[in-house]
Amino acid sequence: MKEKVMTLRLPIEIDIELEKLSAIKDVDKSKMIRELLLKSIQECKMENSLKSYSEGKVSLWKAARISGCSLWEMIEYAKSKKITSQYTEKELYEDMEPLRK
Repeated sequence: MKEKVMTLRLPIEIDIELEKLSAIKDVDKSKMIRELLLKSIQECKMENSLKSYSEGKVSLWKAARISGCSLWEMIEYAKSKKITSQYTEKELYEDMEPLRK
């Protein structure tokens, strides 16, 4: 994977917390920041695609694909956010489409 070096300004409090987490996980601070960013990016992608699902713009299957997670992970995430199922016949048809190919 290609990498890019970046400069970042952080409040001292955040730097202290990063140091603590790095020590707990026994990794350097750069790796800790990368792990936290990746986790946050995934969470943001899931949140945005779940919003599209709750607005009826995409099926749950499509929301999972957009997020880069499994359907089961998206179902669990929706449950944790108390998003009720809005599964329609149209969504069933869309969800079955990949299986027909």
